Amino acid sequence: MVSCASQLRSLAEHYLSIYLYDMARFYAERLWYEEKTQTSLHLLALTYFKSGKINQSYLLLKGSSSLENRYLFAQSCIQLSKFTEAEQALLPYSNYRPTNVNDDIIGKVPGGAAGLYLLGVISRRENRKSNAIEYFKLSLMVIYIINININKLFLLIFCHF
Repeated sequence: MVSCASQLRSLAEHYLSIYLYDMARFYAERLWYEEKTQTSLHLLALTYFKSGKINQSYLLLKGSSSLENRYLFAQSCIQLSKFTEAEQALLPYSNYRPTNVNDDIIGKVPGGAAGLYLLGVISRRENRKSNAIEYFKLSLMVIYIINININKLFLLIFCHF
């Protein structure tokens, strides 16, 4: 038997996929009242974001802890020109700088390569050119590593070595 929350989530996602944001928001709101989870919060905030109600998305996600919600919160902040808050949401910890990078830190940036790219965008808009360059390079490096791994996986599966 399918739960009420599962049905609400499916309906909200369906209406989002066909650009009927008011209907999507209606079901996402019902889902949020049914189960107050980070996932249902994300879906509700996403309906606001996609329908152009960026401030509502921002207010819903402020203080959220999941990586997915921090990434959407950062996107909302950028749209509202709140670059400091966007940067804080994307950074794995407060004194992080793009020069002290390692694999552990990259995994903690919401959105992975996309999050690093947003950090580059923020740094560029805040006139921190050297940071922007480093974040853009890191973003490209992560994408490059993913592509190499996909190619290796493809070779292992389809080419019998």
